[in-house]
Amino acid sequence: MKNFFKKISVLTTICISITSNSFIFAESNEEIYLKEEKVIIESLESNMSYAPHTGNVNLDYLYQMIQHHKCALDMAKNLLNNGGENEDVSQIAKNIIKNQTISIASMENLMKNLIENLTQDKAREEKYLKEYEKIVKVMMCGFENLKPTGNVDQDFLQSMIVHHQGAIDIVNSIIKYTENDEIKKIAQEELKNQQLEIDNMKKIFDSIK
Repeated sequence: MKNFFKKISVLTTICISITSNSFIFAESNEEIYLKEEKVIIESLESNMSYAPHTGNVNLDYLYQMIQHHKCALDMAKNLLNNGGENEDVSQIAKNIIKNQTISIASMENLMKNLIENLTQDKAREEKYLKEYEKIVKVMMCGFENLKPTGNVDQDFLQSMIVHHQGAIDIVNSIIKYTENDEIKKIAQEELKNQQLEIDNMKKIFDSIK
């Protein structure tokens, strides 16, 4: 009987120890969020760096921006799934998912037309890609220089501001090189929307305490 109670005592001690250690080492919402964001941003860098070079700046741009938009979707879902508490920030994430899903579908449709009627201008593409590669490097450096804020909502906002600024820079570049009216229209709308969202996100970031 003494041995029985001794075993029970040992098992109880082990259970308490395991529970205590689990509590001590449990990840915070921010740590979980940032870990997932790191994977998302690494994927963005890979996808944008290895986007196809088609010989046509318009098609190149669409391949690149679709990957850029997909990253925004993943970032927004990460915020909603991992601890965002501010209602305004959550609404921004929901709007991004809605609007950029529509935008991706629109760009994919335009891609089909461009592929069917493909024309190439390697010299123009080379100039565009040189700018594009610099823009991607600057954007990735922007992500790398971000520091955790201690608040998931602010973490999301500062990352999305960097993301959106990257889009603005790419848009400004394609506007210089494209002669396609549909691309120009998409680019101008993107430019306007991304800047408005950046301004709004900066205001909300500053309002969070």
